[in-house]
Amino acid sequence: MEHDNMMSCERRVVSIGDVSMSASDSLTPLVPTVPPRRGGLHREGGDLPSSELATLRWMMQKALLRQDMFLLGPPGPLLRHTVFRFCELLRREVEYVGITQDTGEADLKQRCEICSGSVKYVDQAPVRAAIHGRVLVLEGIEKAERNVLPLLNNLLENREMSLEDRRFLLAPERAKQLRAQFGSHKEFSQLVPVHEDFLVVALGMPERGNPLDPPLRSRFAALQLRSSPPSELVGSLAQLAPSLPTSSMERLLAAAATLQDIAEGDMDSLKIPGLDIASLGCAVRVLEAFPGTDMQSVFKRVYPATELLPLQEQEVALIKKVLAELQSSSVSYSLEDVSLARDGEESEKLPAARLRFRKSVSGRHTDNVVETLAACGPFLRASEDKPESVNREKDIVNEEGEAQQLRALSAKELRTWLSVRGVSHTGCFEKAEFLARAQDHLKQVQGSNQAPRPVGILSRPLEGLVLTPSQASLLSDLMADHAAGADLALVGEKGSGKSAIVRAFAALLGYRTRSLFCYRDMSSRDLLQRRMTDPLGNTEWRDSPIVEAAICGDLAILDGVHRLAKGSLYATLAPLLLDRACALPDGTLLCSPRFWEKWSEGGSLAALGARQVHPAFRLIVCGETPESGARPSRGWIDEEVGTLFHFHSVAALPSHEQRSLAVLCAGPAAEAKDKPVDKLLAYGQAAKAAVSKDADLRPLQLSLRALLRASRHLCLRQEDVAGAIGRAFSARLTFLPSSQRQLGEKLLAEAGIRSSPGETNIRSSEVSGELQLGSVRCQLRTPNRPELVPQVHFVETPAHMTLLQSMLVSWIAGQHLLLVGNQGVGKNKLADQLLGLLRCEREYVQLHRDTTVQSLTLSPTLEAGVVGWQDSALIRAARAGRCLVVDEADKAPLEVVCVLKALAEDGELSLPDGRALVRSRSDSRGASAGDSEEFLPIADGFRMIVLANRPGFPFLGNDFYRVCGDVFDCHAVEYLDKESELELLRQTAPLVPQEKLAALSDLFLDLRKDSDAGQLSYPYSTRDLLKLAAHAQHFPGDSAEELAANVFGFDAYEKDQRDRLLKALRRHGFAKGKAGEAELFGESRGRKHLRLVRR
Repeated sequence: MEHDNMMSCERRVVSIGDVSMSASDSLTPLVPTVPPRRGGLHREGGDLPSSELATLRWMMQKALLRQDMFLLGPPGPLLRHTVFRFCELLRREVEYVGITQDTGEADLKQRCEICSGSVKYVDQAPVRAAIHGRVLVLEGIEKAERNVLPLLNNLLENREMSLEDRRFLLAPERAKQLRAQFGSHKEFSQLVPVHEDFLVVALGMPERGNPLDPPLRSRFAALQLRSSPPSELVGSLAQLAPSLPTSSMERLLAAAATLQDIAEGDMDSLKIPGLDIASLGCAVRVLEAFPGTDMQSVFKRVYPATELLPLQEQEVALIKKVLAELQSSSVSYSLEDVSLARDGEESEKLPAARLRFRKSVSGRHTDNVVETLAACGPFLRASEDKPESVNREKDIVNEEGEAQQLRALSAKELRTWLSVRGVSHTGCFEKAEFLARAQDHLKQVQGSNQAPRPVGILSRPLEGLVLTPSQASLLSDLMADHAAGADLALVGEKGSGKSAIVRAFAALLGYRTRSLFCYRDMSSRDLLQRRMTDPLGNTEWRDSPIVEAAICGDLAILDGVHRLAKGSLYATLAPLLLDRACALPDGTLLCSPRFWEKWSEGGSLAALGARQVHPAFRLIVCGETPESGARPSRGWIDEEVGTLFHFHSVAALPSHEQRSLAVLCAGPAAEAKDKPVDKLLAYGQAAKAAVSKDADLRPLQLSLRALLRASRHLCLRQEDVAGAIGRAFSARLTFLPSSQRQLGEKLLAEAGIRSSPGETNIRSSEVSGELQLGSVRCQLRTPNRPELVPQVHFVETPAHMTLLQSMLVSWIAGQHLLLVGNQGVGKNKLADQLLGLLRCEREYVQLHRDTTVQSLTLSPTLEAGVVGWQDSALIRAARAGRCLVVDEADKAPLEVVCVLKALAEDGELSLPDGRALVRSRSDSRGASAGDSEEFLPIADGFRMIVLANRPGFPFLGNDFYRVCGDVFDCHAVEYLDKESELELLRQTAPLVPQEKLAALSDLFLDLRKDSDAGQLSYPYSTRDLLKLAAHAQHFPGDSAEELAANVFGFDAYEKDQRDRLLKALRRHGFAKGKAGEAELFGESRGRKHLRLVRR
């Protein structure tokens, strides 16, 4: 978008020391103001420290000399805010470009747009700045790909640039010469003079990224900036938290400065991440609002190096030594209630939530209460009932009186009290026995350093989540940071409960959530806007969920942020998160509330297409913990990202809390005779210990998500502990190398988990509108489109019927299914047979190497020259409540199929056309969607069955299970046992002698053993075997060698494979002698006397 030059010729003079420079007296919305950074430090223009004044004086010198500048300095907004201060003083308009690895020519010169059937070139920020004499700010120079920024070399050196619309920018002096020599001749209309006030300021630190190209570097004058000394920041912190003691601020600043000095030091062996000292604003607000809070824990939210980064032991020890200078305290605060403090419709002020926290000391609640206000969403409503500070169902705030009140509970109430806390009450029958068990548990809890027990609103289920003390404590910390104005980052292993915590956070505050799921090939531009085509064929930009949330005051969730390209998160979102202002790819501006209030009158912002960032907007990012062994500079949590968020580690829950959740999910099965939940937990602890010694065993680890899924399975089948565990990772265990598989089986045996013999003679039948497979029954569906219900020829072998029954149990539990196995073992047949028996409509999609997120979710169409979008099979299945069968899932890029994980686990998916799939009932957007096309509710009957080949050689696909397997109920589809295989062969080839079928089956059993041992590369499948049986059925006169050649002809050209194969074949009576070998591999073809007969 082109912005008119609104600068006045009226001038005033700004002087710093001996350097003076004229500036305009008029102001426009393009003249920046240094924003009051989110929870950061802000100084008014008349109160600048000498270090900043010296920097501004140097910049004025370079501006007078018309030299472009390069400011180098630490991560954070310091460099950007310094340029904004310079432009604010001199009334200079600004154009801003955040450089990422995706920045290209179209971002630096002109972008092509289609408007009314014609091509139009739109000037981008560098061109607008050059023409109108603005200051061009290029932030993140080191992130640009090689040979991209040289596009600007001639503009920097000679103030010249050729444009795509055939215009040419030329230096103002040359333009004056041409005008004086030739006048205003129309041949020179394409020559556009660069404004004499045009200036370029680059920001960055080349040592953090790609080195500067020497020709580019030589065009800048450089200045190194340092973080402000602590002495200059105490006053600013005092403005943010006036009641916090100055000594506390000084200790925080001293620790931050010490860490920054160490990070900038010359110790090559020890390299810790740096810290932006100015990012302590939200931290001091938390300390002020919650007196006595542990300063170390609050500081770690800003500087999470010891908690989340893979540092060396010496580096961790060094950081802990610095943090030891901060006050350590046993005081914490637990969220007790959330209520609507004021309704925006009844007040000029924005709606706000009143948060009430209860103080705890050493994990024990006190009578002290703290209240604070925080931003909230539109769904937080005032309650007519008086809010409960505690759960009145025999729940006690003061633990000193809890022991007395336990005595007043009945035996039944005591049993419930124990079950909710995950305490076994096996062997208790009388009230005295229950009471003794409860008192013992209470003593253990009060004598430990465990998190305080949830009280009030957190003691009740939220979004279907029953919070444990650790989760409630984490959620309380999130609420405290939110009240202080911080954006949040949740970091933890997959399946640790991050998404559930975010849902509970949004539900408490009444926020509407807008989610964006990250994948590796996502461009940084997609975080803000997507390029679209409207119904008339014109190109346009569609806001991303993050921008929509920023405008509407919603909670934006950026999930899987660890998958983004390094540097793109900060480069794209830093201005929005730190300044609440941002320049969008379409040229429009997002303005902070403070800036909007200043300029909203008069229509200046409307002319620029500006929009306001809502004060209630918040962003939460969820990512996995950086891999151990990787340097902090290579992980997604680096010094730059550290300035954007308050970080919270979502650690594995303590064993007693895991048991508590598992007991709730398992229901009555938790207290069965053989204690199935205890077996699950015992295995989980053993697997965790094994993984700490051998990282290759990580697939066997039992995440919280997998534990709860296994517990839900126990609720349906109380005795099937092995089946519950199998659904968590059997698909991986089955295909691990033999040594690791044996260790996994040993861990299972030591935990007392053994496979129990399943049902025999399982048959399918329909009884009273239900499908019955053995002892398992499920309601049949009534299809609206019967043609979508698959019908396949299926042989009911014992092995396959057992597997079908297991799949039906997962179906009844409401789970999505993952079938993993070798090729040709019947994965498609099993999926289709189950759907056919259930009369369930099926949508089918097959993935491949070129599958993208767009093609998986939407199908592009071209009608009358207009690019449109049609719903893909995935969207049709989700909206209509059908089952989506995803075939060859391992062939697509892993980062693409992660959208399946988001849909299966979170029940939400953002689509490329701006719409979003959301839950139909639990999500307020789905419940209120009505006829809206923005939010598409997922129908209740929606299921996914994902089919994938096993990981590893010789399969050429990706390891789908490693990335997405833990959100599905996994079923390993193995080769049939001999009895089932013979039954299948008899049904396929009834005319072939039984001895011949048995010989073929024995041959393939032998070949599979050689393949598993690594002696043969090809895993010979049931599909190959059926191919031979069908040939023998229809052409009984062919020899055994001709029959076998249909499968083994592929192996004729590799000598090692050929020799091993021949040994196995000869053991079973095939390819005897040279003649048999020649016939097997086609070497004797043509020797038979054959005639061609035409009739």
